[in-house]
Amino acid sequence: MSAAARVFQHEYDHVEGVLFTDKLSALKKRLIKSKLTNISKGKISVDYRMRFPNMKKKR
Repeated sequence: MSAAARVFQHEYDHVEGVLFTDKLSALKKRLIKSKLTNISKGKISVDYRMRFPNMKKKR
């Protein structure tokens, strides 16, 4: 797949509401379930800003 095709597919997936986890096999989802749960709860440390829509803002 060319870079342009990959970018187009990525953006089209955004429009359609498709997440990368929708494309994973059941086995892969089970293997990374705890990591995905921690990410969704905001329990992750990264060097960039992340938004968590369901979390209340800290002031």
